Amino acid sequence: MISILALILAASIHAAPSPAPTPDAEPLPLDGMQAFLPIVLAANDFDTAEKVANDGIRWYPAAAGWHITLGRVYQSRGRYAEAFYELQWEILQAGPGSETGEAAAAACAELLETRAGERREVMAVLAALEQIEQDPAKAIEGIETVEKTRGKRLALEIYRAEALRNAGRREESAAAYRGVIDHTPSFVPAYVELARLDRKQSGPLLEKARAIDPRSWSLRAAK
Repeated sequence: MISILALILAASIHAAPSPAPTPDAEPLPLDGMQAFLPIVLAANDFDTAEKVANDGIRWYPAAAGWHITLGRVYQSRGRYAEAFYELQWEILQAGPGSETGEAAAAACAELLETRAGERREVMAVLAALEQIEQDPAKAIEGIETVEKTRGKRLALEIYRAEALRNAGRREESAAAYRGVIDHTPSFVPAYVELARLDRKQSGPLLEKARAIDPRSWSLRAAK
């Protein structure tokens, strides 16, 4: 996977809550949802923003920006580590050089300027990421230490899978990528990385990835 560290370092509206969508629910138009989000965020209506972003992830998982919104929601509530993990997820999904990825990276940099209580956890993750290539065993230890208290987060699992692969622990790395796919079947980069580890299933995995989002940066990088 392309180095993640480079990406990282580099009158009020109160909408009535809507019922959670069911598999048979009619999705709202994507452009309408994306146009609505800046309005509710400007009004500091973070509960509605969270609802819209989660619906967007459910209905339009390949669309950009949902996790940036969730990052802002968590930051508004003082949950800085959770905000960081949402922003990392956006970077991983949007890819290097993309407008959304750069926006998420900028939001991460802004987040790191705070002196919030969870900053120590975020800095521990960044310290682990610095070791992913040079000392993957140390990176694994650092990520797993964070996960013991925070619990598994999808961005952390992607980083752990990368470190496991660099450490030569290919089966464990593949298992981690499969876990990400099981949790979030729309996350294309996990299919691409798993295809590199499981050559026998490479074709079907890449075919599935193209069916989800043929424009994904990770598919372009895999060529």
